Amino acid sequence: MSSTDLLDACVLVGDSITQTTQNDTLYQHLSEYFERRLDVVNRGHGGFNTEWTIPVLKRALTPKVKADQGHGQKIRVMTLWLGTNDAALPPAATHVPVDQYKANLHEIISLVKSPDSPYYSPETKIILLTPPPVIAEVWRKGVADWAILSGLMSPEEMVAERDHDPKVMAGYAKACLEVGQEAGLDAINVHAGIIEAAGGDSPAKLLPYFSDGIHMTGKGYDVVFTLFKELIERKYPKLTPANMVMGIIDFSLLGKGDIEALIAENQEKYHAQWTA
Repeated sequence: MSSTDLLDACVLVGDSITQTTQNDTLYQHLSEYFERRLDVVNRGHGGFNTEWTIPVLKRALTPKVKADQGHGQKIRVMTLWLGTNDAALPPAATHVPVDQYKANLHEIISLVKSPDSPYYSPETKIILLTPPPVIAEVWRKGVADWAILSGLMSPEEMVAERDHDPKVMAGYAKACLEVGQEAGLDAINVHAGIIEAAGGDSPAKLLPYFSDGIHMTGKGYDVVFTLFKELIERKYPKLTPANMVMGIIDFSLLGKGDIEALIAENQEKYHAQWTA
């Protein structure tokens, strides 16, 4: 199937915070937001850090030589929401030192934005999202309870393997913002946005935004989606639903002529909008 037969895409790259697809997640919000205009593709991988994401993306992205031949979907928007697992405290297997975390983000960005990359996609808008705050005591209790329930290891061992610290997480959020500035890309400060919405960073204030101290509730995702939408409307108005042609024609127009011709005409308008 050629790219002219497909909707273009919004690709979400991240960890379990991106991967989860139940109601009121970022994936659900964006699927509704870009409905019939961009396919929202979830490339969130639970437990992954930036180091492990790089080889996965090299297999998931369409090489430019194939894209130029009409294979695969053009990516109009890509979100990079990584850092929570990188920020896990040593000896966690997912821990990545903050300087290496920044270097890895730059490498992921260069896969898409460097003209020398086999995956070069100049039309893709990359948006970074910082890791959120963490409620350490809530997270640790949940991890310890899971250790007891699963019997995989002692609570102390499992907490040590998955531990987080609020100040460390804030440092990774800052590093993510620095990468955005260095690369000339937009970055959404999820960390600060959640704290601002909560009215402070105390556990009691943050609790309604998190299900387990790290993963967010619908209330947390609502904050993230609002920040995303505000950025799109401010910086990329052509990517707002109101300004995009539907990739699949509205049913109300199908009774006004030959269906095949109407669908083909709509497809032409859809793909022409990107060069207008």
